Amino acid sequence: MKQTDIPGYSKRNDGVVINTNNAELQQYLEARERVRSTKEINQKVEELEERFENLDNKLDLILEKLSGK
Repeated sequence: MKQTDIPGYSKRNDGVVINTNNAELQQYLEARERVRSTKEINQKVEELEERFENLDNKLDLILEKLSGK
């Protein structure tokens, strides 16, 4: 492998560039995990909002029936 003019990157003989900077890789993996976690949390919040809305609608229906409207 040949060193490139960019620190932490090497180039194989077949032209493939390899990032040998482990700190950069770790940063990327942590950022990817934060994105995954954020998406998962957002999905759970959406599910809870939908469940809350359904419960609110049912409560309104129950109150309507009890009030005799």
